[in-house]
Amino acid sequence: MLFGSCVHGISIGRPAHRLLLFATSFQFAMATAHVILMFVQAMIAFTNMTIAATPDGANLYYAATGENHIFLASQSVYIVNSFAQELLLVSRCGKRDLFLCFAFYRYFYALYSLLHILWPT
Repeated sequence: MLFGSCVHGISIGRPAHRLLLFATSFQFAMATAHVILMFVQAMIAFTNMTIAATPDGANLYYAATGENHIFLASQSVYIVNSFAQELLLVSRCGKRDLFLCFAFYRYFYALYSLLHILWPT
């Protein structure tokens, strides 16, 4: 409901900027996918009989991040969404700002962190 009213507010009275509409729709979809994946992960952690039978099973499930494919998918969606937000910020602020360096630094640090979880050294 809130997203629809915000999109309506962006485009009322004048034609909306296509990049802004695309970016908001993409980020809303990515945020929704992230929440759904985290909800699925919580449902598995607390309702799976094998995990529930183990003492501290939910804690162990959440601690095993490298073997948890739902966690990796969720973090990948989060990284893509945050990178899209940084690109939108850079495109709105100007191409010569220092935001570009900061955006790419944050993106590559998050990517490095995810790869380190996938393949620990």
